[in-house]
Amino acid sequence: MTMSFDRLVLWSIILSMASVTTMITGLTLLYHGFPSLEPMTVYYEFSQPNLPAGPPMKQPHSQHLQTPSAPSYAAPVSPAPIPTAPAPSQGTSASSPATLPVFESMGGGGKSGPKLRQGAKPGYPNLAWERGIEGRVRVKLTVNEQGKITNVEVVQGSDSWGFITSVKTVLKAWEFEPYTPGGHATGFVLMKTFEFVLE
Repeated sequence: MTMSFDRLVLWSIILSMASVTTMITGLTLLYHGFPSLEPMTVYYEFSQPNLPAGPPMKQPHSQHLQTPSAPSYAAPVSPAPIPTAPAPSQGTSASSPATLPVFESMGGGGKSGPKLRQGAKPGYPNLAWERGIEGRVRVKLTVNEQGKITNVEVVQGSDSWGFITSVKTVLKAWEFEPYTPGGHATGFVLMKTFEFVLE
């Protein structure tokens, strides 16, 4: 099919005009800018499916439960200890000091009483000697059947100048003759006084 010359010219003009219009529109957009597009918020609504209602839940009945108390147990009563008398140590008197005879002085030289087998006088403390201090110490000696001292009790005296220390030191070596009234050895108590006098 052959197109006539008039129609061909007409189509060329139309196409030219369309191209010019498109060009003008593009230049306008470039010059003025593209229109801003605002974001559109889309809301979705979800419908909850209708589920068949179940049977109503039963509320538990509140019951006041009484907590059982802990059983009480009586503390075991320990039996009272049976007092036992201490056995007398070897070489000591079984008699208590309260039942022993008490002497205020030693025997010898015509005097009755316990006799000293061995023992020395206590030494004079050096510091008291240098300062010219005199002293007096009175002791209570408990002696067993063998004549050995088992206890020393200071009745009077002060150890400020060393008098008591001197007496106790020398008494460790003292020993008496066994005291045998009626032929049987027994312990005794001796009250002894030591005088420290400067000569």
